[in-house]
Amino acid sequence: MQANSRAGVSASSEDLGDEDSENDVVVQQILRVRKARLQMQAEKKSSTDLKTATMRMLSTNSYPSEEVYSQYLEYPYPFRDPNNEKEGFCFVSPSNLLELNHFVFRSNLPLEQFRLKDTDDSQTCEMDSARTFRVLVAGCGTGDAVILLSEQLSRVGVLKYEVVGLDPSSRSLEIAEARSKMHRFRVVPRFIEGDMEKVIRST
Repeated sequence: MQANSRAGVSASSEDLGDEDSENDVVVQQILRVRKARLQMQAEKKSSTDLKTATMRMLSTNSYPSEEVYSQYLEYPYPFRDPNNEKEGFCFVSPSNLLELNHFVFRSNLPLEQFRLKDTDDSQTCEMDSARTFRVLVAGCGTGDAVILLSEQLSRVGVLKYEVVGLDPSSRSLEIAEARSKMHRFRVVPRFIEGDMEKVIRST
């Protein structure tokens, strides 16, 4: 009897130990779920606050601020030295034809309509003179995207194309033009000093 009671007590202790460990697991799971919920709520609130702040800035006439705007006009961005242009191209996004083809044209970029075509009997080019592949780089800065796109369009054999860089900073455009002169593009890109917002409003 005594042995049996001890065995019973021992068995009960083991059962209690198992129950405690199971309870610990459940508690840990509950804590993880609560933590995940709190994190989701915090992220949702942060996202809402960000949208609210963005809309508030866009709705005011001081966006961007005069200080920021004047600083952008004064200091060319991004910093580029035309003397280093022959060392290679600066790859930025979006300025790759494959990237533009995927995201903008849904893989239907109609370059074939503008490409050089050699006839069988001569090396003359067949091309509709009225068709020109045009690219506008709004906010081109010191010209990274303009230069890279001009280089790619030259290489893929586009007969008629036009790349235009638009930026409000005359100092940035000076550097962009100086950089473009370091290359031998088939069609020299154009640079226009102006504000995209004002261009949109005027059209």
